[in-house]
Amino acid sequence: MGINVVSSLFSSIVSVILALLGFSYWSLVYGSLAAAPLRVILYWYASSWRPKISFNIKVAKEMFGFGGWVMFINFLTFFMYKTDSFFIGKFLNASSLGIYDMGANLGKIGSDQIARVMNSVLFPTFSSIQNDKEKIQNAYFKALKYTNLLTIPISLGTIAIAPEFVLFVLGEKWIEVILPIQIFAVYGLFFSIMIPSSNVFLAVGKAKLKAKLMATHLILILIFIYPFLLWWGIVGVALCIMLSMVIMSLIALIIVSSILDMRFYKSIKVLREPTIASIIMFFSVMIAKILIGSSLHTLFIFIFIGILTYFTIFYIVDKGIFIEFNEILSTFRK
Repeated sequence: MGINVVSSLFSSIVSVILALLGFSYWSLVYGSLAAAPLRVILYWYASSWRPKISFNIKVAKEMFGFGGWVMFINFLTFFMYKTDSFFIGKFLNASSLGIYDMGANLGKIGSDQIARVMNSVLFPTFSSIQNDKEKIQNAYFKALKYTNLLTIPISLGTIAIAPEFVLFVLGEKWIEVILPIQIFAVYGLFFSIMIPSSNVFLAVGKAKLKAKLMATHLILILIFIYPFLLWWGIVGVALCIMLSMVIMSLIALIIVSSILDMRFYKSIKVLREPTIASIIMFFSVMIAKILIGSSLHTLFIFIFIGILTYFTIFYIVDKGIFIEFNEILSTFRK
C-alpha cells in the first residue's frame, strides 16, 4: 500500500506542477512516466526476489491466449483512467486540470489504496481454488465484506469532512476541489466493489469477458464525458466517471453472481452491516458539525467521532468480525 500511495502522490504532484507550467494534458503523460520508474525502484528495494531470464515455448503458447486478453485489459485500463484528465486538459485549462486531479486523488486515495492491496492478494487466492466453486464463493463473500468494511466508512467519512479538510488544511484557494473530492469518494466506494468481481473473472479464466466489460466501461465514458463536461465542467466529468463506475460495478456483481451460481441479493446482503454502520457514522458527524461548528480543531473531533461511532456499532452488532479481520490482516502481513 505504501509504495502505491507514494507513487500516486508523486505522479499527482508532477502532473499538477507541469499543468501549472503550461504543459496542458501532456502533464498527465509525464506524471505517469515519472511515477513508473519510482515504483520499480521502490518495489526492487522492498522485495528480496530477483528476476531470472528463462523461456519455455510450450508455456508461452499456453499463456498467450490468457495473457493476450490481460494485456488488452491493461491497455483499456490505461485509457479509461486517463480519458477524464485528457478531456479536461484539452477543452478546459491547466487550472481546472489541477483542481480536478487534486479532487480525484484525495477523494479516492483511501478506498483506492485498500482496494489495490486487496487486488494484489485476491487473484492468487481465487486462482488457487478456481476449480472449487463453493470455496470461491466463500472467498468472494469474505473479500467483498472485508474490503468494504473499511472502504464504505472511509468514503462516507470523506464526503462528510471534505469541506472542513479543504478549507482548514488546503486553504480557501482550493474551495473548488470540495465537490470533486466528494464525488470521487463515491467512486472509490463502488471501485472497491468492482475489485473482487474483476479478480473472479481472471481466476476462473474469463479474461475475455472482463475485457468486454472494460471496453463497455470505456465506451460509456466516451459517450457521456464531453456533454457532461460542457454542462458542468470538471464536476460533470467527475460525475461521468463516478456514474459509469456505479453502473459497471453493479453489472459485474450481477455477472459474478451468475458465474458462481449464487443469488445477487447475497452479495448485497454482505454489504448491509458496513453500509448501515457507515450511514449512522455519517449522520453522527454531520450532527456534530451543526452542534459544535467547523474549524481545524473540530475537524479532528469529527474524525474521532466518526471512527468511534462506526466501530462501536460494529462491535455491538458483530464483535467476532474484528477477530476475523485481524486474522486476515495477519495473513497479509506474512
